[in-house]
Amino acid sequence: MQIIEKLKPDLILLDILMPEMDGFEVCRTLKSQPAYQDIPIIFLTAKTDANDTLKAFEVGGVDYITKPFHHQELLARVHTHLTLRERTLQLARLNQEKNRFLAAASHDLKNPLSNILMLSQLIESGKFNQIDDLKPYLPIIGRSAMKMMEIIDQLLDVNRIESGKQGFEREPMQIQPAIAQVINSFEPTSQQKKIQIELITYAQPLWIESNPQLFSQIFDNLISNALKYSPPGSLITVTVGDNEYQNLVAVQDQGPGFTDEDQRKMFHQFVRLSAIPTGNENSTGLGLSIVKQLTTILDASLALETHAGQGACFTIGFDKYRPDSPPTLEALPGDVR
Repeated sequence: MQIIEKLKPDLILLDILMPEMDGFEVCRTLKSQPAYQDIPIIFLTAKTDANDTLKAFEVGGVDYITKPFHHQELLARVHTHLTLRERTLQLARLNQEKNRFLAAASHDLKNPLSNILMLSQLIESGKFNQIDDLKPYLPIIGRSAMKMMEIIDQLLDVNRIESGKQGFEREPMQIQPAIAQVINSFEPTSQQKKIQIELITYAQPLWIESNPQLFSQIFDNLISNALKYSPPGSLITVTVGDNEYQNLVAVQDQGPGFTDEDQRKMFHQFVRLSAIPTGNENSTGLGLSIVKQLTTILDASLALETHAGQGACFTIGFDKYRPDSPPTLEALPGDVR
């Protein structure tokens, strides 16, 4: 019992005839304690009476082996019960994730759906006599619908990644135009929040072998997060560079940064961190989890430099790819440096 308190075992082989406490009492005691209930216990004993076998299962044992025993049989049964335990724990984790998913989805979809429902009821009531009367409310409907689309898109991304349905084919690609394209897609949001996004890069092309869609998803989530939590009038810097082995892309913001507690759980799904969006934006708690999963799929490195209250810098590293005859640097779309 003292050993179990110090080191929780994966499985226990338990005799019945022992001094002080017999095996039945030990098993009953363990199964009465939540911390030890899930440990499979195999009784390994010289007692062959059928009543003893029945009692062993009644107190919580998963198997009963009599001495003398065959080593291969014992090992096979141990393997079987360890496998069953692992699958049970995995199902428990999946059930917890499902509950978090349902809680997050219902919570995040409730507000925008309420806005749309309220406005539809106002329209149906006949309060608005002219189209112009509706115009002030149209942006509310649009923002609510966009929030719902963002939530659904991120949930679908997670499902595709975890089910293996996302395409992972790689091809040679140039970093600069791909990053510039992602940045330009955020121009309306950055202008609305009066946040500048600056791209700093080399003149020469930097090549990697990656999946363009997954690459864009990584930086779409990072830049979206930076915009979401940065104060109006601040600067987000996206720097493209390299070291000896990797091409690097860093996204630096001037937001609140991450506390030590945030950093311990930031890549978990459906986790709410301490920072609050500066423009009342929606947060699903999935963005950084998606980034972590996609960088793993692409064999990319992920590093974070942050201090609470002083912003954050995420740096993604991709192994260099050098085609024999690379084309010249493509023109960067949009007005970015």
